[in-house]
Amino acid sequence: MLTYLIFILIWLLICKSTLSRFILLLIASSVFAGLLIEIPLDLLDAETNINSLFSCAIISFLLLGFNSSPSLMPKHGNQNYINTKVIKAFVYLSSIAVVINIYILLNSVFEILTLGMMAGEFKNSGYGKEFISNKFPSVLISLSYILSPISYFCIAAHFYFLTISDKRMASLCFFGSLNIAILPLVYFARGGIVIYILLYFAMLAYVYRHLNDYTRKSINFRIIVGLSPLIFVFMFITLNRFGDNYFYFRDGTLVSNHAIFAIFDYLSQWLVVGNTLIDNFENTKIMYGSSANYLPGKLLGIFGVSFPDLSDLRLLHFGDNWNAFHGLPALLLYDFSYALSFFLSFLYMVTARFLLAGRRHLLHRLSFLVVLLPVTLYFFQGLFTVYGFYNLAILYTVLLSLGLRMRYPRS
Repeated sequence: MLTYLIFILIWLLICKSTLSRFILLLIASSVFAGLLIEIPLDLLDAETNINSLFSCAIISFLLLGFNSSPSLMPKHGNQNYINTKVIKAFVYLSSIAVVINIYILLNSVFEILTLGMMAGEFKNSGYGKEFISNKFPSVLISLSYILSPISYFCIAAHFYFLTISDKRMASLCFFGSLNIAILPLVYFARGGIVIYILLYFAMLAYVYRHLNDYTRKSINFRIIVGLSPLIFVFMFITLNRFGDNYFYFRDGTLVSNHAIFAIFDYLSQWLVVGNTLIDNFENTKIMYGSSANYLPGKLLGIFGVSFPDLSDLRLLHFGDNWNAFHGLPALLLYDFSYALSFFLSFLYMVTARFLLAGRRHLLHRLSFLVVLLPVTLYFFQGLFTVYGFYNLAILYTVLLSLGLRMRYPRS
């Protein structure tokens, strides 16, 4: 724990951008949450602090990728230099998915109210997946799955249009971006709400100083109107799933409310679990990139090639911690070893700095930023690459970067 406190103090001195400060605030919140619920990490234990040093080094690479303030290049800020028809087409497609997902979500809510079922039971027992697959046509489910990842691009477009004060397009893009939060909600999973809110504020931190005064004032209202319902749903599910029954709750801590304890525990769980896993690591436990096998697995599966199940691998190597929040550093270590973990983190930093370089059009940079950030923002759970939703979002970003056909004026 001492290592993390020193790490936070050092980064407070070297943070240059609002975005890196936001990420550091999230990391500091994680450590602070751990202190409040008295996680069992000895401040002065040498082994604990050495393991923590590895985690801090990995996270430092992630922070360095975003530790520069954006230059918006005003001469490229006019939307006449991008293909707005392409943007509108994809935003409309994503909006169709929003409507589909809201329809499915409302049916899920009605189902649990009718049966008197708890949200956790609906999500974890498998009933939710069975209900949705039987209740709705497969073409509707497939359409939702294919179109929903466009929401990542919609967040990027939302902030682009905010910077050029196009309120109508910004509002439309905001609506199209909601699949990130709503799609997991159809199974009463809260993770989508968490990543959506973190993404929204991280993107806002990136462009905030370049927004005009009117937009800055109005965006506070937009945040209250747009994000408050998501926060309410998050708290409702948390209370419904945990309440007074949170299985990890410990008496005698500074936090006595079970639901708040659950939130703090989820945010800081990786500090204990990650250190435990790092301490138990051996070269014989390397899982050869299992967390990044989702897309390759789907493609190679066409030819009959299969990979070991991720849950089975984690159960084998992580033991009782197989289903906990392991944290990004520990998962990188088990997937790639120490040397490759450092190399991939360094590569991530270089890629982020290259793709966010000031010479690129702002919408281009925002599109890349929105798919780079989840890996860093979700450091407390693990690698975001295990989600098919996210893998498709990366693929769409690459295709959209070609389809936008940026046209830059001559200087």
